[in-house]
Amino acid sequence: DASKSFAERNPFVFQLGVATAKTSAADILVQVVVDKKKWNEIDYKRNAIFVVFGFAYLGGFQYWLMVNKFNKWFPTRTRFAKLPLAEKVKDVAG
Repeated sequence: DASKSFAERNPFVFQLGVATAKTSAADILVQVVVDKKKWNEIDYKRNAIFVVFGFAYLGGFQYWLMVNKFNKWFPTRTRFAKLPLAEKVKDVAG
């Protein structure tokens, strides 16, 4: 459907991109802010490890886990997520 965004049409690919980018950015942030490295001192080999981790584990495995397995383990989660907060508080079965 052309009216849907890229993320709606391709949720898995979108998740891979977001997880990879945010994990790489987080490592660069740590290297620059915490480790006090200059931009030309960034350890790109280290960052590449974070890129692989973000892509494979956060983007791939966690997507599979949350989308496929959580639906089976928690079949009412979609219904519960759509409830207003006041209804969620009352819904002890969740």
